Amino acid sequence: IDSTSEVLQVVGVGYGRTGTYSLGLALNQLGLPTLHTQHLYETPEILDMWTEQVFNPAIEKHEISMGKPDFDVIASHGYRATVDLPMALYFEQ
Repeated sequence: IDSTSEVLQVVGVGYGRTGTYSLGLALNQLGLPTLHTQHLYETPEILDMWTEQVFNPAIEKHEISMGKPDFDVIASHGYRATVDLPMALYFEQ
């Protein structure tokens, strides 16, 4: 892990109530700013990305779909790690 890198380096794939908040705190202490679900709404551009690329397309199609999140948007706001949902759903990507 390179804390000076400007890309997303860690995606914590645990679901809520599995220690994701503690993991996020630990990653922050290691120098990796971490986006946790509870902070998802604090950065409008990140929330807009999820809304426009994931949530709205599924609603409009009336079907469950994963959409195509842009993890570069998360990294562009200084985050180097994510934990919890919805990011955990994309661990294979």
